Amino acid sequence: MRLCYELRHGSWSNLPGGTALLQPANPISFTVRNAPARVMQLNYIEFTGKSLGATDRVKIIAKSSFCQDASVPPREIVSHAFGTAAAIPGTADGWAVTNATEKSTILNISSTGMGTFSVCYRLATDTVWTLVYGDLVISSRDPAGVVQTPVNALEGELFTLNFTAAKASSALSENDRVALYTGVLSCLAPGKAPSVIITAPSRKDLLPRYLFFQIAAETRGDHTLCYWKANGHIIIWGFDTVVIRPNPLNYTTVPPAAALRTSQLISSVFWGFGLIADPSAGKTDQVKLIPSTQAQTDGACQTVATAAGVEYYPLVANGTLSVQVFRSSPGAAGSYWVCYKLNGGQFHVMAGAALVLGVADPYAATAAKSGDVILDGEMNTWTIKSRQPPAAEGALAFYSAKQCNDFPYYVTPAPSTAQFPHGVAVVRKNVARLRAGSATEGGVTLALCYYAVGATTMLSASAARVAPGVPPPLSAPVSATPLQVFQFNLTVSPTPLDYVVLVANPDACVGLTAPVSTSNVFIDVFDAGGHVVVTTAVETAGTFYICYSHRVGRCGEDATEECARIVGTVEAATANPSNWTMTPVTVFTSDEVEIELLRPAGATARALETLWLAPIHLDAATTMKQVATACINTMAGGDRIVLQPDEHRSSVWAARLDIEAAYALCYLSKGAVFPTIFPPLSHAGPVVHLTQVTSVTFVATPVVGINATVILQGRGLSQGDQLLAVGLPVERDTPADICTNPSYTPRVTAVAFEAGYGFNALVYQLLFETASTYTLCFHAMASTGPMVPITANNFNVNPAVLSYTMESVALTNTPLELEFRGNGLRASDQAALVHLSPGTNVESASCALGGVRRGCRVPARTAPPAITSRYPRSQECTPSVTGNRASHRSCCQSLSTYRCEQPRRRSLLSGRRVRRWRCVPRSR
Repeated sequence: MRLCYELRHGSWSNLPGGTALLQPANPISFTVRNAPARVMQLNYIEFTGKSLGATDRVKIIAKSSFCQDASVPPREIVSHAFGTAAAIPGTADGWAVTNATEKSTILNISSTGMGTFSVCYRLATDTVWTLVYGDLVISSRDPAGVVQTPVNALEGELFTLNFTAAKASSALSENDRVALYTGVLSCLAPGKAPSVIITAPSRKDLLPRYLFFQIAAETRGDHTLCYWKANGHIIIWGFDTVVIRPNPLNYTTVPPAAALRTSQLISSVFWGFGLIADPSAGKTDQVKLIPSTQAQTDGACQTVATAAGVEYYPLVANGTLSVQVFRSSPGAAGSYWVCYKLNGGQFHVMAGAALVLGVADPYAATAAKSGDVILDGEMNTWTIKSRQPPAAEGALAFYSAKQCNDFPYYVTPAPSTAQFPHGVAVVRKNVARLRAGSATEGGVTLALCYYAVGATTMLSASAARVAPGVPPPLSAPVSATPLQVFQFNLTVSPTPLDYVVLVANPDACVGLTAPVSTSNVFIDVFDAGGHVVVTTAVETAGTFYICYSHRVGRCGEDATEECARIVGTVEAATANPSNWTMTPVTVFTSDEVEIELLRPAGATARALETLWLAPIHLDAATTMKQVATACINTMAGGDRIVLQPDEHRSSVWAARLDIEAAYALCYLSKGAVFPTIFPPLSHAGPVVHLTQVTSVTFVATPVVGINATVILQGRGLSQGDQLLAVGLPVERDTPADICTNPSYTPRVTAVAFEAGYGFNALVYQLLFETASTYTLCFHAMASTGPMVPITANNFNVNPAVLSYTMESVALTNTPLELEFRGNGLRASDQAALVHLSPGTNVESASCALGGVRRGCRVPARTAPPAITSRYPRSQECTPSVTGNRASHRSCCQSLSTYRCEQPRRRSLLSGRRVRRWRCVPRSR
């Protein structure tokens, strides 16, 4: 080749020595062995030529630059030393080649940036750089990115890496691997025996776009993530550091850290991943406290023994949470670091401030009863000792066989035996009336514990040992229905001082004698030999406690400490029926009553209901026990009154009550063993009163010969009652036996005007034949006693003067004959004339004694017999014969001083001829 040169304003000319030999480029070309070249991986560039050697140099420059001595490779491109993989930055001298042969050499590079570059090569024998044919294209990383789920993985927690392929010519494969190194290091040269986790893909179905890997790292801290292609021949790096956070991540305490005290049960609640507590499988995390005088380091946790005076309860865990409950002795006040060890790992110190334990409060308790042995169901009174004022309402004291660790920190306990089987009580003014639960097996001693405001404190590790009492507690609650009689058995041979009652509040079961206020309607105890049968009933729904005091041993006759025990419970559901009403409210003999059973809302009548009345005797000693006995004894029949149900009104029953008595109302339905009764005693059933007369009223003044109508008002009047008018002896007070002594006459029997029963008013008629003073006597149909007087004041029955006739002309100094007609006229009657002053109104004249002139009064002894002996036509001597002389004669003949005649006289008042028989003195 000849070289020519042209001046600017000249012509071309040959250069001296301007001939040169132009040879082919050497190396001829290059290739990327693991093509394509990509960022964040080691790319191997192989050069092909001749006479190549190990001392050749290569540099990669920007495409716009020239291969000259001053050209410098970009900073993002480096080569790596063989063996150490140390980065060798590019310089103007380039990099040395490796793996040199006469025909090929290799240069390894990596880049943090993409782009198109030129490759310059200089043979060891050359003094200039040769631009190798072709461009070096460095593409994006493959995989292009990764997403970690969860982002903040914990020690031992499985997390997922989702790698996304590069958009162009991706080569993700199921044969790829992921290496996770502990610490921050080079993926190319991780060092000798590095801690690494190498894993295969966990999900391959989304290839070629996505590839998933799952890893669980057991070491906290920073980790380097490397991606291996083709089983490790290509290593990709540059991913974000994987940070494995501590496990557990953190913890808290219950009660809060600011309120911790010795003797408290403190729950340390840790949260993390894979926390485990499975002693049976030998896999359990561990927690310990070390004094804060030691350094807060993992090393201290791994070398220093747990603090003295701290007791650890079994750890519980569910994978994400673990809870370590611990309690320190009263003398272990101080501050502590918390250390945690995962199963199979080592102790690590928990971050944060030290736990500070203050002095215990409350700190002790004293018992009212001596000794530590107590019977199951027996109560003891504990006085809580505290440095502070008494706790607010809601504090609990309880016995525990678990050293007070009876419920988890997140539970707010209730004072129930279900939650505290060994006994629990509400603390009031620092006093707890604590009743022991069931006897502990093997003589286990119970701790006394105190709970308030979310904190549990042990007051005594050995407060009581519970022994079995007699009778033993019932194994199951007794089911009952309010108002219905039920029974249960207790295995005991009772003493005369024993008692058994039902109480709604277990605190009431205390004392050497039975509590005054109980919840049983009645109670009956039958000694069946070796056991007692208790028959009882409760009035309302709810839970009731069977309280029994067996007076033997330390609780014997001379005992000063009571030992009443709760030996069982009664669970009473809703009553049906729950009550009753009656119409009328007050019942008298012969009344018909309607009794309506009251039921709870929504309740209906039961099957085969029976309602009856059983007679009972009411006195000061009567209780509901006698009521129950009467109902039980008449369940199958006997002396009882069965009420009949109303066909049209549900729950309404009726009966007529004819006997004066007190009754128990009894109810029984299908399947019931015992009847239902209705307390209290004042409402146990109807009381039937004897028929009562409240008033006596004559419609008109009673007189002889005319039916007198009298109205009796009262309750329970009936046609079977007897009413009698009895005449009183003359000039005597009313005799006490006026109604019962038949010698008192006249006696007039009343006739009831209407038939029936249960009247409030009843009309009678009396026909008096004799004028006299009377009293009324009454005998109720249902009465078994004598007839009794019912009129407070006696009453008179007088003759009835219906009319009079002047039989002679009224002349001065001349006898005046007047004929009176009426009923019941007697010879002893008197008649008088009243003088009327001129101008006096006849209606205003009075026949009172003071208005009769002395000279005009006709005394009975001098009165003409005809005036008083006249008989009314309808009631002459023989009432069935009217105007018959023979009958009158027979009447008059019975009186030796009278004779019978029929005068013919004209009436001065009417002017008509009077023709009546009459008896006149024989002297006439």
